[in-house]
Amino acid sequence: MQKRGKKKDEQKGLVLCYVEASTAYFTTQELSKQWGDNWNSTPYEHNAGTPYEPCWHSEPEHRQNGKLCTCKTCERDWNKDGTPKWKIVEIAWEGPFATPADLNKSNSPFSVNIINAGMTPWLKTTSDWQGPSTEIMAGATISEFVQKIVSVGGKVKITEATIHGFVQVLTSIVGEGTSIVLHEV
Repeated sequence: MQKRGKKKDEQKGLVLCYVEASTAYFTTQELSKQWGDNWNSTPYEHNAGTPYEPCWHSEPEHRQNGKLCTCKTCERDWNKDGTPKWKIVEIAWEGPFATPADLNKSNSPFSVNIINAGMTPWLKTTSDWQGPSTEIMAGATISEFVQKIVSVGGKVKITEATIHGFVQVLTSIVGEGTSIVLHEV
């Protein structure tokens, strides 16, 4: 099989790392570094869990006397200034797409790691879709994801939690004190 994923240098910002039912998960860390429970196991649909987020010990409400946890996991997941090293953002969607699990009626031959390596798309238009076949690969940016979902008549559901996640990611990129203006389209 030929790899069809993004090159490492193209993976900036939020990229698609996992799909479960009608929820897509995006990470700000390099795709090959993102992990979740049993992401190396096949079939992924019976083994894998959603993407790991930074360890909860160092979240502001769990800090002891305002100090970051010093366990190895927290040191790996959190910056010294108290910000997480990466974020996960979830986006709900609907449209004429199937996952690798949907396309392989019994157990699929894929793990999340295999899918994220670009061996098969996370989403592919279903056989009843009348237009050209559309695929959404691991590493797709949110913009690419939304464009492809909408291009086949699908919908992307942006919730308050999703917007909060975007704002946190944008703030970590552009810095505190920078104005971020969201426009409805």
